[in-house]
Amino acid sequence: MTAPFILAPADLAKAMALLNSRVEALEALFGDAAADSARRRAIIDQAIEDFHAQTAGTPADRVRRLTGLVSEEWGVAQAELLGPARDARIVRPRFVLGWLLRRATGWSYPVIARHIGRSDHTSVIYAERRVEGWRERQPDFRLVTDQLLTIANALFRPPPEHLAAEGGAE
Repeated sequence: MTAPFILAPADLAKAMALLNSRVEALEALFGDAAADSARRRAIIDQAIEDFHAQTAGTPADRVRRLTGLVSEEWGVAQAELLGPARDARIVRPRFVLGWLLRRATGWSYPVIARHIGRSDHTSVIYAERRVEGWRERQPDFRLVTDQLLTIANALFRPPPEHLAAEGGAE
């Protein structure tokens, strides 16, 4: 497993630029005691809307993005991750992918199995149990999976209701 660097440099630069602009805006607001919560909420909502606009696509598109992040983190090709190989260097990230999809989407085990190229939903159940065990025993592994889960949650979580109702995101 590599260090917990999970974004490609170009994506990281874009994400950091967006994040820095939002942080500066939030700091300006929070530094001003008179700033109203509606203005703060608007800036936070805009950041969420921007993120959803950048990650728009079908669930399958989002699974591919998440698969790419997991494959990059563990240094395996996406085709290997979704293929039939069973060696440890591929199985562990494959298990993580199934675990992430279960946590971020709440999809059924058979649906997740189909998305990650498995023929049997019990492989996803087994993967979930193994990942939970690794997370309990390995702090570095927990850190990496927490970071990936944060991204997975952002990819699959719907935008806030008030943004969706206004047509501001997906």
